[in-house]
Amino acid sequence: MCGIAAVWYADPAGGPLGADLSRMLGRLAHRGHDGSGVGLASPEGLVEVHKTAEGPAELAAEHALETRTGSHGVGHVRMATETAVDAARAHPFTAPGHPEVCVVHNGHVTNAEQLRFALERRGVHFSTDNDSEVIAAYIDAGLSDGQPLEGILRRSIDELDGTFSYVVMTPEALGVARDRFAAKSLMVAETDTWTAICSEGRGLPGTGWRRREVGAGEVRTWRR
Repeated sequence: MCGIAAVWYADPAGGPLGADLSRMLGRLAHRGHDGSGVGLASPEGLVEVHKTAEGPAELAAEHALETRTGSHGVGHVRMATETAVDAARAHPFTAPGHPEVCVVHNGHVTNAEQLRFALERRGVHFSTDNDSEVIAAYIDAGLSDGQPLEGILRRSIDELDGTFSYVVMTPEALGVARDRFAAKSLMVAETDTWTAICSEGRGLPGTGWRRREVGAGEVRTWRR
């Protein structure tokens, strides 16, 4: 069980991204004690990733997240189930060689090794043994082939085996996908000014949200 958070502001100029993600991760901290991280996108199209083997409070303090603004972003708290506990294996994971594509993920991709092998034959060089890095590389390969993000996410529902929910971020877009078993919870909540995505309702800051569960096999994207 890990915790996913993401934010998309309706205003392209953005908002208090670091503070909003920090609040959400703090509310989801019970879902994972083996690392945390954020990916922050600026209105200028820059993406930066910060992660640690510690919790969201330490992450926020180390990187002054309360002061950081941005147009959209992702966050994660990790519960390690198969690989080592260290900052390298905390989320978000970026696509090898393309750090502007990053993923936060809850679940287990059971055919990750087969996908890894196919991607390595394309010349991808992985830095960890984590299946979430495979998801990031899989999406990046599709984008590099000129495929639209929504189409890649829809294809992933069929081509990734296992139970999973994930959010992917690029400089200009955000996308979510949930497998057909729907075993890993994921919620989308909206107001007139911003959209929040999180693993459970208690992760939402404030009130006034229009919220719903992401459906089994559902994908959705937001784009500037």
